[in-house]
Amino acid sequence: QPIHVAIAEGEHPAYWYFDRRLVRLAMEAALNNALRFARSAVRLDLRQENDQLVMVIEDDGPGFGAHDNSPHSTGLGTALCQRVAQAHRLGERSGHISLISRPQGGMRFELWLP
Repeated sequence: QPIHVAIAEGEHPAYWYFDRRLVRLAMEAALNNALRFARSAVRLDLRQENDQLVMVIEDDGPGFGAHDNSPHSTGLGTALCQRVAQAHRLGERSGHISLISRPQGGMRFELWLP
């Protein structure tokens, strides 16, 4: 499946400080899921919103409720991603993830970092 990376021209986020190893682990888990379920494409996006860095992975697969028959799936990906996000704090704010069913099919994973 092709992977498309989209960062709006002139819209590059400011510098962010985060645990590179943990964020990489979370994004790899989300990307592996997207690649496993995608029918034809996966899209990566990066933006700044509400003073947070948002990393996005979208696929065009079956979306919520799809059964995963992969022998390599542990079922821990979402919990791992949530813990990585929560480990990132800035004052009273902490990171979080969002899993959103796309209207046109597939899933949208968002990792929000303060």
